[in-house]
Amino acid sequence: MRTLPSLIVACALAVTVSAARADHQRPGIFGDVGAPAVEDPTHGNTTTTLLVRRCNAFITSARLDKERHIRRYRHNYNSGFCIGAINTAMVFMNFRDSAGAQLLGVCLPEGLHSMDVVQTFLDHVKQHPDDRKFNPAFLIYWSLLEKYSCKR
Repeated sequence: MRTLPSLIVACALAVTVSAARADHQRPGIFGDVGAPAVEDPTHGNTTTTLLVRRCNAFITSARLDKERHIRRYRHNYNSGFCIGAINTAMVFMNFRDSAGAQLLGVCLPEGLHSMDVVQTFLDHVKQHPDDRKFNPAFLIYWSLLEKYSCKR
């Protein structure tokens, strides 16, 4: 039970700092306070690999209806871990400033389902295998930023 609050706090902290990659700067919020994403050779690759494994298990077990709503899935630790990480990230993507503008530059479309976000994350990790060295919270953010970036 202690891992869920820890995951929520980790996702919140990871999403709120500036995210930097070696090849270019990733936008974020609170860049003046937080540090850029750093490579985490000890835990980054391990936790990303675990999240990818757990999300693949969830995708395999999920059954969808015609509108892509999840009808059923295997209710186990792997599925819960994946859905928890993804849904937490989706909540943080909706932070807005006092004027109502998106703070993180991600505009999730109306009707987007958790399954779509899981697949977006898995596709991103597959396309950018070198990014596995970063915390998976950054990878979820970067995948959503890449696919659902707000129009300026």
